[in-house]
Amino acid sequence: MAEVETEKDKRLIFLRDYTLKSLRLKADKWNKLCLSDEQRNFLVNFLEKGLVQELVISQNLGGQLQIHTDWPSYLRNKGVFFVKREKTGIPDPDEEEEDLLDHLTCGDVHPNVLDHFCAWVEEVIVPVFKNENNITKFPQCVADDIKKQIHDLATSVYQIRGHIKGKTLLPFPQGAASDIDDEERRVRESDGKDVDNLMKNSIEGIIIKWAHQVDEVLSQESDQELEEGKHPGPSTEIEFWEAKCRNLESLFEQMKNSTTRNMASILNVTDSAYYPCFKSMFRNVVASMNEALDISLHLKPLRGHFK
Repeated sequence: MAEVETEKDKRLIFLRDYTLKSLRLKADKWNKLCLSDEQRNFLVNFLEKGLVQELVISQNLGGQLQIHTDWPSYLRNKGVFFVKREKTGIPDPDEEEEDLLDHLTCGDVHPNVLDHFCAWVEEVIVPVFKNENNITKFPQCVADDIKKQIHDLATSVYQIRGHIKGKTLLPFPQGAASDIDDEERRVRESDGKDVDNLMKNSIEGIIIKWAHQVDEVLSQESDQELEEGKHPGPSTEIEFWEAKCRNLESLFEQMKNSTTRNMASILNVTDSAYYPCFKSMFRNVVASMNEALDISLHLKPLRGHFK
């Protein structure tokens, strides 16, 4: 144990430096961690034995570092993890610190894992695979499938992010908004005769998804908690209509933006059977939004009486 505690142990130095740099902490935080026999034993067992396979280091409520030997269900602040590649101790490297990465992997653990995952997909995965230069060596059928899978993943993440914020976000067809704009212009100029059927079918498929999403929002009722056996107070009714109003306003803004209008124009000019569905869906959103706005407006003065 004494050997591990020495400042010359490159394994311990690596754990210390990575933790302090990633969490942006001063050295005294690590020194306090090592003063605890229990915490120090976690480090020793991780480095010397095969029993402890992973370490997660984070800050507790007091701002002090603490070690978890398994993945914590909840983190208040950002943490770091170290996972051994084999169920053995980690040998002390003879040369550079990089040698340690042959025996373990490390990274950051964010308190909001889902939000971090969404950001990772949107800012790393999607841009990498949307870059044509990264998939030029694949056969065309494989490249097309990759694009489809990435689009589906990005759409799911986009909707999850909206759900976290309490909003229903509508997915859009695969391809850039500029492609839809160009297609709408060509369809309109040709009076519906020159149309990309693949894009039209994609738009029609999206309208079906929208119809299910919109119907789910419109069918929400304020007495849902009563049906579930709960006993909500008056404030619950006010909060329900305020939340529904915000969600419907978000839907309305999404359905009247330029890309959506161009999608509707393509369906209209090509006499698609899905255009009446879109019109009906839009009217229902507007009517429900006006209803929610009206109810929220009349309930808002009562909020102060129920605090």
